[in-house]
Amino acid sequence: MAVIESAHFAVQRRFTARASSGVPGPEAVPAGRAARFSREDILARVQDWERAYGEPPTIRDWDPSRARRSGQPWRAERFAAGEWPSVGMVRRQFGTFNAALRAAGLVTRESPHRVKGHLTGPEQVIAAIVGWTKRYGEPPTQADWDPVRARRLGQAWRIVRYRSGDWPSLNTVLYHYGSLGEAVSVAGLSPRRAGDGREATARQRVRNLGAVAEIGAGDTPPAGASTLATQVEAVARARASTDPQELRVALLDVASAAIRWANDIAWAAD
Repeated sequence: MAVIESAHFAVQRRFTARASSGVPGPEAVPAGRAARFSREDILARVQDWERAYGEPPTIRDWDPSRARRSGQPWRAERFAAGEWPSVGMVRRQFGTFNAALRAAGLVTRESPHRVKGHLTGPEQVIAAIVGWTKRYGEPPTQADWDPVRARRLGQAWRIVRYRSGDWPSLNTVLYHYGSLGEAVSVAGLSPRRAGDGREATARQRVRNLGAVAEIGAGDTPPAGASTLATQVEAVARARASTDPQELRVALLDVASAAIRWANDIAWAAD
């Protein structure tokens, strides 16, 4: 058995008798990964990955070359750190990568959602925290972005919320910021603290929603009566839909438009 090492990972190669005699040829085949990973083994490793990283593996997670081409070397490093089957092995056993995920009892995502992957950049993580707060009224908790943790707590509804949108995993937040609380603070919001009572939590929610409105003002189109009127119409539609989350988003958009307009007036007066 020969071992070929690089700066990123080590790959074992098993050579046939012809290869070991110094004569190269197509008989040289990869090490016994394919033999090691049966159909049942692959399903177990898919589930192991979700427990370790909080979400099912993606094709880039188990294809280091593709991960590096996509500018995501950290995916290749995670793959190299464990014993995982390759994408090719999965496809040979199941036909498609998603078929393996479904066979393992995990929820698959359509390709448009896969584009975001881990929302790899730190700026995207911050934007996701603000977006989550805008939609759900408070910054995400660890269980919100860690389906495994949510499942252990018996809070399946958190998993549904996480799967329904484009949100980074908790591991990605930790990769960039060290802790979720630090990332929430960098976003300009106040993280939830253990021991806060009902009143403290209510005050914190008001502060966070106000901060979200101010942050949104920077992205609001040029302000004025027409912009504000458009946002008010959106509030009416959201109210008619009886969706409290949609209504919260619409109300915060109105607040952002009002803040932007007020800021524009102040700048014009200076």
